Amino acid sequence: MKKLLLLIIISLFFNLNLLAESVLKKRQISPIKESSNKVKKVLENISIQNDILNEFKIFEKASSKILDGATVQRYRGGGNIYKSNKNKVALIFHEKSLGAGSLLDTKGHIITNWHVIEEAENGKVAVSFDGSDVESIIKGKNFLVGQVILINKEKDLAIVKISKIPTGIQPVNVGSSKNIDVGDKVHVIGHPKGLLWTYAQGFVSAKRNYSWKYGKSDHKANVIQHQTPISQGNSGGALFNDQGLLVGINTFKYAEGQNLNFAVNVEEGLNILRDPKKFKYTQKKKNSKEKDQAYGCVKTEDFDKDGKIDTCYIDDNKNGKIDGYWVDDNEDGVWEAFHSDKDEDGKIEIILVDTNNNNKWDQGYIDKDGDGKDDIVGYDYNEDGDWDEFKKIT
Repeated sequence: MKKLLLLIIISLFFNLNLLAESVLKKRQISPIKESSNKVKKVLENISIQNDILNEFKIFEKASSKILDGATVQRYRGGGNIYKSNKNKVALIFHEKSLGAGSLLDTKGHIITNWHVIEEAENGKVAVSFDGSDVESIIKGKNFLVGQVILINKEKDLAIVKISKIPTGIQPVNVGSSKNIDVGDKVHVIGHPKGLLWTYAQGFVSAKRNYSWKYGKSDHKANVIQHQTPISQGNSGGALFNDQGLLVGINTFKYAEGQNLNFAVNVEEGLNILRDPKKFKYTQKKKNSKEKDQAYGCVKTEDFDKDGKIDTCYIDDNKNGKIDGYWVDDNEDGVWEAFHSDKDEDGKIEIILVDTNNNNKWDQGYIDKDGDGKDDIVGYDYNEDGDWDEFKKIT
């Protein structure tokens, strides 16, 4: 009887272990199909793979640029202009700056100021069009990732590109500064002092070819001078005429005087798009030593004990501790997923997946608090190695 009871306990313990392994294994499964040789060519070290986490942390920290009390401001008159154009004006922010921009076309080009994106790390900025979900933006949960692709420093202009335009968002209707005169009414949408999607209206004071300075940087452009109230956070935002057409990009003001505000003519921005080779933005090169780090398995394992190798462990910094591993869960000879434990605490921080089996990562899952549950999902829609959007997992 004792032997039978012992056998039952052993059997129960064994089955519980299998169940635990199954749950753990389910956490590790990701729908990716990549051969180990191809993977080595795509991602040569763990530092590159962890860009998704580093990038998310940059924008999460940058969300502090949006004031805690930020709210969507209701329009004060000019209702049709505001209603028709609010969702065409983006919030643009990174760790050192907050501003606005206007969606120019269905390709995802957004016009903003050079000084808004000047200090963005590797030209990456957070972008949002969703003025109804300010809390999520502030907490750094839901946003698109924009890449600066073109700049004209002299005109204080830049073009940011997003890979996916949110559903229901349409480009602005572009007008011309030639069709606006002194005394005409103009309308502004932006984010002054972190008060998101604020509307104001005023009148054109003058049209000039003008020069100005920011510290050591010199600028010159054709501008529209107007007396519509603007503040820090309006930079890069839209100046509309009374027909709701984009005629300028709000750029600077004179603090010494009153109502001396300036928007660069919209034509100056369109000229950047027409000559992309001349205005191409160049990213900082990654550390070459980082790129040359060795890649390889420090050990392998048959995780499910069926006689087939299904796990490849990596020690990227060669300190004797595992900081990531590849998984071939269905044991078809193809690595299915990569799991990263960069801080080597035994808890997976990132899972990278390739949902369409084309040898390029397009999804990444982040467990921020180490509780074994993914908190954030990242998407690389065009599969160029730069993450395009982050969303909170609820």
